[in-house]
Amino acid sequence: MSKKIKANIKEQLALACKLLNYEKDRISTGDFAELTSRRDTLAELSKQHKGSEGDSDELKEALIRLRKLNEKWNRKFGVFGNFLHVQVEEFLLALFVIFSLKAFLLQPFRIPTGSMQPTLYGIHGQALSPEEIPNPLVRLSERLTHGRAYFNHIAKSDCSVVSIQQYMKFKFLIRTDIKLSDGRTITLPISKNVLTKDLGFRPTPNTIYKTGDTIIRGYVDTGDMIIVDKVSYHFRAPKRGEVFVFDTLGIKGKIAQSQGNFTDQQGGDNYIKRLVAVPGDTISIKPGGKLIINDQEASEFGIQRVMQAQGLYAANRGYQLTQSKRFNDYLGGYDVEKLLLQDSANPDKQEYVAIGDNTQNSLDSRYWGPVPQHNLVGPAFFVLWPFVTENWGVIK
Repeated sequence: MSKKIKANIKEQLALACKLLNYEKDRISTGDFAELTSRRDTLAELSKQHKGSEGDSDELKEALIRLRKLNEKWNRKFGVFGNFLHVQVEEFLLALFVIFSLKAFLLQPFRIPTGSMQPTLYGIHGQALSPEEIPNPLVRLSERLTHGRAYFNHIAKSDCSVVSIQQYMKFKFLIRTDIKLSDGRTITLPISKNVLTKDLGFRPTPNTIYKTGDTIIRGYVDTGDMIIVDKVSYHFRAPKRGEVFVFDTLGIKGKIAQSQGNFTDQQGGDNYIKRLVAVPGDTISIKPGGKLIINDQEASEFGIQRVMQAQGLYAANRGYQLTQSKRFNDYLGGYDVEKLLLQDSANPDKQEYVAIGDNTQNSLDSRYWGPVPQHNLVGPAFFVLWPFVTENWGVIK
């Protein structure tokens, strides 16, 4: 069989399959059967003549008959219409697969804050001088590899800051608007906390920016993108020491009462912390940053790493008490021991304690109490992006 005939047969068989698959609802039963028959005939003859040197008349005739029928239906439905039909169906199928995975199996999650540093990095920024801004090629490279976005906002006219407002976009993206007196608004993908602490942006009502002055300059690193396993907790109990995600349904009121200076966590529907105590445990914090579970120092790897306060974890100083005395503090003093609810008859009433690895900057169970069973989403098991940092890979 010649290469030309072989290529034509492959093309016509593929076109016939597309017509049969995507236009079967618009082709009559008789025409559908005819197209199927001609496709099958050509496919069978092609198998029979595979390896032969010549092109038989029977094979050529079958090819011509199928081509004519394909052209007939292709003219009727139109190449563009068929293409659009296929693309729309494939797009909808892809959406279905993505949302099915997100709903039942795996869910991407962006780390919004620094409460789990250095295990996981949230959104943070850095103010820069003009000479520290790299060239466009370096900025593009860092954007792709680290998710780092540089900005340099200059006053276009004499102005001052009217207000700074933080909000959630699409329910999961933190944004802060800096509104200026000249009507402009600077929008940054960070919280007010990052804006004031990391970038040092604290203008007073008397701060005036002249035309050409720098209002704010620096960069923002997006938080780690992780994958959350939404299946495991249906088949096993949550484990002490693992990093997990939970929703704040039912505990938002307590969180709001304990908000204090943790403005970067405001409005979030999901939190990520380390699970440090499970139903039936007693928990307390001892001087020196030690976490005591059931009258013994916790032995799990992730918890030990925080308590030892070495290397990258040295700045965290182990497990700390809450920053200030509040009426509703759950663990508000040394040797204050709490017993977690273990209700075997009603698993939804079982309780878990969630504490961030960076306890100096974490709004967690120490302030607002335990997490109910029904709030658990799943363990966080893999840092997906950025893939060039030390955190990339399996979460420990």
